[in-house]
Amino acid sequence: MVILYYKYNNNGTSIHSSNIEDINTFYIYKKNIECINNWPFIINNINLINYGETLFKSINIINNNYQNLDEVFLLKCEIHNAGHLICNILYQLYYYLFNNLKCKIITPFYIKNNIFILKLLEYYININDIIYIDSETKYLFNNIIILSCNYTYTYFCSDIYNINNDSHNIKLYNVKPLINNNYTIDIYYFINIIKNKNITFKKIDKILLIKTKNKINKHTMNANYIYSLERSFDNEYENFFINNNFVSIDFNEYSIDEYYYLLNNCNTIILSWGCISWLNKMFITNEINNVILLGHLGYYYEYNNLKNLGDFIPKCKNLQVILNLKSNFTEEIKNILEEAIINL
Repeated sequence: MVILYYKYNNNGTSIHSSNIEDINTFYIYKKNIECINNWPFIINNINLINYGETLFKSINIINNNYQNLDEVFLLKCEIHNAGHLICNILYQLYYYLFNNLKCKIITPFYIKNNIFILKLLEYYININDIIYIDSETKYLFNNIIILSCNYTYTYFCSDIYNINNDSHNIKLYNVKPLINNNYTIDIYYFINIIKNKNITFKKIDKILLIKTKNKINKHTMNANYIYSLERSFDNEYENFFINNNFVSIDFNEYSIDEYYYLLNNCNTIILSWGCISWLNKMFITNEINNVILLGHLGYYYEYNNLKNLGDFIPKCKNLQVILNLKSNFTEEIKNILEEAIINL
């Protein structure tokens, strides 16, 4: 028998740092304690292994504190950032499905905090084949299948180019549209399943998908609530677009099939730089007529230094990018947004 234990961490640290508190750590015990996170800062740091041993030994196995399981596939949910986590999960699920595994999937219960991720998981996997496990509990099983995971994965091969953004002033750019958006084989596998359903649903011509403060709460997957708020827009942004006949949609209100249909049958879509644009790009397989991408100043390092604009825009015919936007909605910002809408 093997014992599994995982420690849930979400203490408000940076979502991108090499810190033990940034990730959920998993430990197994056969003859000795072994940390099965393959992150370099854990593997190369004996103190962090000792940290796990201390946690592990602090909990005694009692009759009502463990569960006997046969062979299982561990779907590790190590990180809290939803964008990176979804790709991480799909990478693991592809291995499970491609190899036609028949065993149960075990995954941390906290994943239910994110409705979209939960919908994805239960879209591809029979709900009866998923076992949600708790932190602070030791589980017994006969065998476990584990897939090594990285922080994130590039799920597409897109045009990678940058904008000549040399200041922090708000700027509107008319940018060449994205030409290539070729998925990696694992993501293509999942998106193709949705695409082949070929459902029909209502159409929304002008869609709004941006991160505003009213959409962030302490129960989201973000490891740092304050960090996320600092890179979000005031609600006045959303009000402005709604007053210009855009519809703000919430993926929690739709099935996976319905959400895919909405994104691929709209005429214009407004996206904000970050997880929102990075993830929704994955689900947009048709060529959208118009895309406006809003870049919050908090992402300055990404769009100014990493030169990865292609990572955040879907295939489209016309593209406008507005960079260096601050959270507060001003008259200057209103004028630039109005110009972008006129250009559609």
